[in-house]
Amino acid sequence: MKKALIVVLGIFVVALCYANVSDYLDEHRGLKYKGVTIIENTGIGREWTFECKVNGDLISEGDTIEAADGIYYIRVRAIEDDQYPDVGSETIVVRSSERGNFKVDVKVTEKYGPGAGGYAIVRFLFKMK
Repeated sequence: MKKALIVVLGIFVVALCYANVSDYLDEHRGLKYKGVTIIENTGIGREWTFECKVNGDLISEGDTIEAADGIYYIRVRAIEDDQYPDVGSETIVVRSSERGNFKVDVKVTEKYGPGAGGYAIVRFLFKMK
């Protein structure tokens, strides 16, 4: 009787552990948008809007998204907000098999005014889990 109880208890513990690990993996798979930072600015502006779309869906910093086919079409935009906004954008394709951290750098160039020709480099950070 004791052995049967220990076996049943052991099976229960293993099943519980498997369920928790499976839930953890399901919740944390996919592409995570880690954030955005300006890594260089030669003085083109201080007010910015950043956009990140994955497979056509706008996502926010910290979001994780999973593509059913494992292909992620990523479009990022950096918009310098002033009277004459300047925009930079990049589009890349990433597959779910490409694990780890990666970055997308966007160059935004000032087109008007006394700062014309100045630029900023904006870095978008991602992690494929």
